[in-house]
Amino acid sequence: MDQKIPNEVTRLFYPVEKVFAKDLAPNMSFPEGKGYWIIAPENKNMVLNTCSEQYGLITNKELIMPFFNKWKKTHDLRVTLRNMTDAAFKLDFVFKDIKLGKLRVGDLFARASMLNSYDSSIKYQFDCGFWRLKCENGMAMPQGERIHIKTIHKNGTVLAAEKTIEGIETFLGNMDNMLHIYDPLIENKLRIAQAEARIMELVEEEIFPTRSAEIALDRLRLEAKEGEEINDFLVYNAMNYALNNNPESRTRITKIDETDRQVLDYLIAN
Repeated sequence: MDQKIPNEVTRLFYPVEKVFAKDLAPNMSFPEGKGYWIIAPENKNMVLNTCSEQYGLITNKELIMPFFNKWKKTHDLRVTLRNMTDAAFKLDFVFKDIKLGKLRVGDLFARASMLNSYDSSIKYQFDCGFWRLKCENGMAMPQGERIHIKTIHKNGTVLAAEKTIEGIETFLGNMDNMLHIYDPLIENKLRIAQAEARIMELVEEEIFPTRSAEIALDRLRLEAKEGEEINDFLVYNAMNYALNNNPESRTRITKIDETDRQVLDYLIAN
């Protein structure tokens, strides 16, 4: 089952360096303890971050490969890059050999997502959840059942990678027991007008962004037309889809995930 890392992921392996800032900008002054830059030399020396001399730069490749090398040998792995910017990314590891049944909502698979940035906008972390194959959605988990794993990195060394892998493997082994979280959504059956009103309800509550509402409504109507059962899960799926597929959105990755989880929590509670 050994797999090659996808080309879209190798895009994350662009060169980065830590340099003494005055070497590139000798006429500038810098705050104490911030005299170094993280730059992308092949992208017009783009400055990605400022840091101290003690900062240990760890490249995306060094972070990603221990996990990819571990899982590619034992799982049918799909790796999908989402929400990439010049300095930040979200990478979904979808375990296509761990299928969770149709659950009346389409095929679901286990998912572990890695987040990282060079500009300190996102701390390196993993978030576990589900992946809906039909619309390529990374589904969230309610806040109370969230499985969130932070891996410590310091001075250029990734620490506790094996512990993180162990935690995710434990999660993968308990997926079937966690499907109950969607039961309240599936059981709340709706007419199409009610489902559309649910989306607008979250807009009015200022939980879901207005700019993504039309995308969510279109997705809801499409799946309803295709014969999917109309319920709160379909409502959540439509909003999840919109959050991750709005080409005009400039929302940060962490804000997208936070909104996704707030939508799910709201629909379960109301």
